[in-house]
Amino acid sequence: MSEPELLVECASLAGEHSQHAATLLRLNECSPRPSPFFTPEYIETYLTHNERHARNQVDAFVLLARSPENKEVVAALPLKRVWDRSQVVPFRRIEFLVATEIDLPPLLAASDKQLPAARAILRALTRLLHRASLIELIHQPSDSPLYQAKDAAYALWADVRHSKGMPISSIRPQHSELGAYFHSLSHKMRSNVSRLARRLFSQGQLTYLTASAPEATADMLEVYLDIEDRSWKVGTDASLRRHPVRTEMYRQLLRNTAHVRYHVDILLLNEIPIAAQISMQFHRTLFAMETCYDEAYSDYGPGHLMLLLAVRRALELHVDEISLHGHFEYYKHRWLAKTLETSNVRILRRGSVPHTRAVAGAALRRLRGEGDRKIGIPRGRPERAQEGSLVKQPPRSVALAAKLGSHAMVTRLEDAALRAALPFPT
Repeated sequence: MSEPELLVECASLAGEHSQHAATLLRLNECSPRPSPFFTPEYIETYLTHNERHARNQVDAFVLLARSPENKEVVAALPLKRVWDRSQVVPFRRIEFLVATEIDLPPLLAASDKQLPAARAILRALTRLLHRASLIELIHQPSDSPLYQAKDAAYALWADVRHSKGMPISSIRPQHSELGAYFHSLSHKMRSNVSRLARRLFSQGQLTYLTASAPEATADMLEVYLDIEDRSWKVGTDASLRRHPVRTEMYRQLLRNTAHVRYHVDILLLNEIPIAAQISMQFHRTLFAMETCYDEAYSDYGPGHLMLLLAVRRALELHVDEISLHGHFEYYKHRWLAKTLETSNVRILRRGSVPHTRAVAGAALRRLRGEGDRKIGIPRGRPERAQEGSLVKQPPRSVALAAKLGSHAMVTRLEDAALRAALPFPT
């Protein structure tokens, strides 16, 4: 006898998020891979500081799946409805509540409830197409419940399609200490990392600053932003400064640390900040969120050193995974990262603008003999800045970094201590 289908209800998150915060947190923490992007404080900060849509332009809601026996909420999927104005004819779309920054958007449910909850929620989602033209669930691996249950979304008025998503890379350390991890890299990679590190150390005194307390990370973020202004990221979509609202979102996230622990790391050369990274820890995963380095020092591999130190932190924290998000898979593979292929599941209202475009696009690709729709994945670094464009004067963050070096909540590794922490002679 089959188990009764779960009951699904739609609850608004507008102005009453606290009503569902405890439920979302409970379901998130019992999920197979808890996500920091669906914690109450991240959701609230994201809604308030969304560079693509002002809060009053977002209809935020959550689908809650309840047991038919005792009405207990056993699964949740936070979503939002927005106007998509990227096309000539705008249309309404439904997507994950947090649709940027996130690596693998999950269904919030315990393992034994994942698949039945996904089926029930996808059927409920299909019924919401009377208020949207498109539902898009991005970055779903083939073993995710939302991908496996996608056929449950088919209806007379709904067409379900899936396309190649962004591959997501992660390192799952198999070693208990940094030396063992480093020596598991290829000989060529070990040689490159150690050679560049020695070149960097030869330029002067290196100092490593790291902090996770909000009392220090606010100023650490300002140093990060100054380094980013001297990096290849400046003026690109990869920049944290690509929009003032996004920058403010990070400032707020670093202050609001109820359930997520943030780390900001700075590398100084002769007291000048030259590289930085921002990561966050949630349960058994360390998420590498942002990294940058001064383009003037790119030939010395400061990015290599910062990633190696991120692995060192992960081993110290005993996490199971370091999420490196998407793009530049060729580089991440050298660090023993595994890439997880994903799909974007799309539920389209038949006859709508996006459905017409999808049908026409698929027909055109078949006519041309092409495969799946391509996605834009950078294959390498952007062109390097011209020598004359590099900053020559002392960066404005030098004084702030000096103050942080004596902050009680900042850990400081001087040159000798940093050398001793590395798994190769410098």
